[in-house]
Amino acid sequence: MTETRLRTWTHAFGYGIACLFIFTLAMQNLRYGFYELFYLASGMAVLTLAGAVYTIICRRHQLSAPGHLVILSGLNSGMLAALLTMDAPGISHWAMPLLVLNLLILPLRQGVGLSLLLLVPMSIILFLEKAPADAIAITGGLFILLAVAALYIWHYDHMAQSAEDLAITDPVTGAHNARFLDETLQKEISRAIATGHCLSVIDLSIDYADEVADLHGRDQVQGLFRDMTEHLFGVIRAGDT
Repeated sequence: MTETRLRTWTHAFGYGIACLFIFTLAMQNLRYGFYELFYLASGMAVLTLAGAVYTIICRRHQLSAPGHLVILSGLNSGMLAALLTMDAPGISHWAMPLLVLNLLILPLRQGVGLSLLLLVPMSIILFLEKAPADAIAITGGLFILLAVAALYIWHYDHMAQSAEDLAITDPVTGAHNARFLDETLQKEISRAIATGHCLSVIDLSIDYADEVADLHGRDQVQGLFRDMTEHLFGVIRAGDT
């Protein structure tokens, strides 16, 4: 499964679960006659549903889809506006799924930044409106949730990047392997055709490598490959692949 497809499924699943959760909140508030909260939850459910639809429409461009930031900014802004205008107990707990959704959908830095833009004003509002003990408990829990979720996302991204590096790197020389060549060459050919620029491919080989291995051992040949790779890294340009 490619990273784009994985992100598509992850984003769609996140939006879907959030939409179901918020829709349940809307129905519960409608049942008990809290119409302002019902309208708020309904609007947030529509936004999360729009996020799921946007994910499906832009499924081929999930690595650079700017619409997610717009949708999540709308959700966070609605939550903050509700805190300022409504006097509803427990509404601050609605921020929990938003924090997780921010980190699940957006890149880590954007997700943390957007979450802090929600949490900092929310904390100020809570300290102004609630008892200090209650405000500390709520804001502390939200910040702990943000920290734990961000740490988990960072660890996952780090492990995924490490696995990707191992998959496209030769363990002997540290250079990119044939898999990376297949993927990159197709991109470079397409780019050269689109831009009309020239594309050069250099094929290098070491003569009598098998004979050297028979005479001096496989370790000596691998050392020769490493030395050759280090020399090439020192002479190629930064833009070359």
